[in-house]
Amino acid sequence: MGKRAIACLLLLLWASYVQAAQLRVVAGGDVYLGSWVEDVVKKRGADYPLSRLTNILGKADIVFVNLEAPFTTAQTPFMEKEYNFRVSPELVEVLKEGSIDVVTLANNHIMDYGIKGLEDTIRVLRVNGIGHVGAGRTMEEARRPWIVEKKGIKVAFLAYSNTFPKEFYADHDKGGTARGLVKFVRKDVRDARTMADFVVVSFHWGDEGMKGPKPYQQLLAHVAIENGASVVVGHHPHVLQPIELYKDGIIAYSLGNLVFASYSRMKVEGTLLEVVFKKEKDKRCIESFRLIPIDVDNKRVNFRPVPRMEDVLSCRFSKAGRKCSGPEEIASSNKAGDQKD
Repeated sequence: MGKRAIACLLLLLWASYVQAAQLRVVAGGDVYLGSWVEDVVKKRGADYPLSRLTNILGKADIVFVNLEAPFTTAQTPFMEKEYNFRVSPELVEVLKEGSIDVVTLANNHIMDYGIKGLEDTIRVLRVNGIGHVGAGRTMEEARRPWIVEKKGIKVAFLAYSNTFPKEFYADHDKGGTARGLVKFVRKDVRDARTMADFVVVSFHWGDEGMKGPKPYQQLLAHVAIENGASVVVGHHPHVLQPIELYKDGIIAYSLGNLVFASYSRMKVEGTLLEVVFKKEKDKRCIESFRLIPIDVDNKRVNFRPVPRMEDVLSCRFSKAGRKCSGPEEIASSNKAGDQKD
């Protein structure tokens, strides 16, 4: 084969790559690495908690979870409350070993040890190459998207908290979490969409143990999708809530737990949402997604979640419509929120 023919072949291969790039993003639930999890890590190593999910998380291009507590050695709580969480900074190794790329800090515990705890967390994440979103030293910083570019595709992450205490919310001259107001979500998503091919929005919302979304959760999720988000994921209830297919987007109202230091009989449910984004010329779309249930009952799994691959729900999108496969009971439970428009 001549040099010219080889050059033409390479150009064709490159053109096909550029025209149809794909990116796999996995979103997980709540992560609290203190207490019993810290004890287990000291005995078994930082790779232990997420080691059974390696075939899923390790194959993703981007992994996104909710970091439920600050990495800090600060001693003074921000305020008196029932639970004040903190985690030793060296436990960040669990995130690194688990292939976690970006975390949301927009929750009701990241400010448990005040601005010092938040700043310590941001510093630990930055040093270890992990992105963060949803909290900052000012409201502007808290609302700022974290953008990841891989394989020629840009994904912007935004995160908001709709949980108390209200003192945790950031303001123009005060650090804290990004508050999930409709006007913020609408503007931030629109702005992020101009900077990225896809937008993923996380909300910390709802009530613990509640199996379905409240009306305000549906409102915020729909606003996010209507203004350009492709995926909305929820945290905080610690149990699973429905999946809704709304317009061209996916809404997972609650992913439950991932690795959480609790033996509560309420907190035994979790799922991973795996989404494949596709960029082809000027077209951007979700090509497919999977819901991968995980066993997070710590009396059984000892803070080492186990994927239930036999219960996976898979959906693929095409011009002909959507085709899903999986256990009938899972498929039917997720059709409850199904909307085409």
